[in-house]
Amino acid sequence: TDLLNGHLLTEKAVGSRARTLKEYFERQLQGEIASEAMIPFGFRLEDGVLIDSSDKCRVLDRVSCLQGAGPGTPTVFVFVSVPPETFAAVIAAAAESSCAML
Repeated sequence: TDLLNGHLLTEKAVGSRARTLKEYFERQLQGEIASEAMIPFGFRLEDGVLIDSSDKCRVLDRVSCLQGAGPGTPTVFVFVSVPPETFAAVIAAAAESSCAML
């Protein structure tokens, strides 16, 4: 039971691993601070980008709400595929401190 209690305390302090990217981003929208321990299995974080184990899927580690969304509003997640040069431009823009919105 000590091991289980220790695990539960760690999970409360650090957060549990998200099962999916959707859950990962939902939890960020709910105010949870993302940590490496939250990243779903099969992904790693490099320079603000979540990369799957095959190196074929890359997702910007950034979530935002569209105007009008808020508590009680159904959450809809959209993942889009963009050309590599567009993704590179988005990563560069996200790194800019003056960039408030992508």
